[in-house]
Amino acid sequence: MTTTNEGPTTILEEKEEEEELIRTESKRGNSEFMPRRSIWKGSFVDAFLLRMKKKRDLLLNRKIWSRRSSISPEFVDCSVRIYNGKTPVRCKITEGKVGHKFGEFASTRKRRPSRTNIGQGRKKGKK
Repeated sequence: MTTTNEGPTTILEEKEEEEELIRTESKRGNSEFMPRRSIWKGSFVDAFLLRMKKKRDLLLNRKIWSRRSSISPEFVDCSVRIYNGKTPVRCKITEGKVGHKFGEFASTRKRRPSRTNIGQGRKKGKK
């Protein structure tokens, strides 16, 4: 039993507060409390990436076609090239990227300016 400014609280009240916090965070889409994948499955990493982790020299500046693989802590401080469907995109792995997928850091879409920034275009009547 812990004491706070309002008075003593029970373990049951603490659990209820924690469950309420989890419910509100999951509604907002915060995945810190609610993982996207069940814990017993673990994170997915392709077999060839597991072999490359053992030989760290092979991993430095290496092309990766597996966008679905999770980034594990062994990849930190490595520079990899992630294939986006057309060309490999260079990406430096930092601690903040651990737990994400490789594909999140190589966009497959072209960036285009919004239509309002392009201009008026041709006017009617003129050719």
